[in-house]
Amino acid sequence: MLLFPPSEKTNSTAITWNMLYPGSYARLPNDPSGESWFEKRIEPATFPRMSSIRIISQVFPWTIEVKAEADGIAVTCRDVVDQLHKYLCVLLGPIEMDDVTPEHRKAMSAAFRANRSQDIPAEVFRDSIGMRRIDWLRKNTMFEGLEEDKVYIKERLLVFVPGTFVLRCGISTMMAPTKRRLRAQSITKSTLTLPDSRWCV
Repeated sequence: MLLFPPSEKTNSTAITWNMLYPGSYARLPNDPSGESWFEKRIEPATFPRMSSIRIISQVFPWTIEVKAEADGIAVTCRDVVDQLHKYLCVLLGPIEMDDVTPEHRKAMSAAFRANRSQDIPAEVFRDSIGMRRIDWLRKNTMFEGLEEDKVYIKERLLVFVPGTFVLRCGISTMMAPTKRRLRAQSITKSTLTLPDSRWCV
């Protein structure tokens, strides 16, 4: 199974996955049980197989390197979702937080509150104080596949770098705060306060 859009010649199908959640929440289309993803997650993520890949996107400024979990083995679908999720859960640095427009800042503030209101496993936001890279994506947290967009790669990196793929992101349908009562171990009202007054809107 390849993590490419259906339009690719590989005839593969992108997974259904909100990157706000761990990779174990990924599902193949029309399989809510997740059994097919459990079986396919160890398959190579690319063809031909690669021991490492780079991921860039039009919705974030970073270059993410994904390496095969084991030496000599190709990057798997599980490597992609696990390492991508882990990277996006890292706290934003001061320089990153300052390098945004007022409009982007406002959208990130809304995403911060909405993301923390979701029923997410506790380990994802172990320290809920602070903006994360996932908040930078604003509503664009749905995984819509990787593709080798040579035009954008060359525009972004100035030269085409083999093994680089563009992450396509879609708008999440789960941005609104949940109406159900948060569990006892979930985030309290105080933790939903933005960590820096510059981010208040």
